Amino acid sequence: MRHRVQRLLPSRIAWGPLGVVLGAALLFASEVDACSVCFGAPDSAQTASVNNAILFLLGVTACVLASFATFFLVLRRRMRRTVAGPDLASVALERRREPAGTAK
Repeated sequence: MRHRVQRLLPSRIAWGPLGVVLGAALLFASEVDACSVCFGAPDSAQTASVNNAILFLLGVTACVLASFATFFLVLRRRMRRTVAGPDLASVALERRREPAGTAK
């Protein structure tokens, strides 16, 4: 059981840099303040830019999802045409165009 737990934990080498980063974050916590976006300054240019970026990325996501939906609708339409078989009217027209002696 102990060996299984040791395999799940990261090695000691990984804890060294992680400990340094966590220690620095705790030591310099007062210098790591939030920006104006996180504080919610509504009149800041940075806040307006981040809001515009969020709207742009939402638009890109909507376009990609709409493209997937369109693709699957096209596949559905093609599948229905294939399953339905040839149109009876087009088969009748083809038979009329064939010469009389070559009927299938």
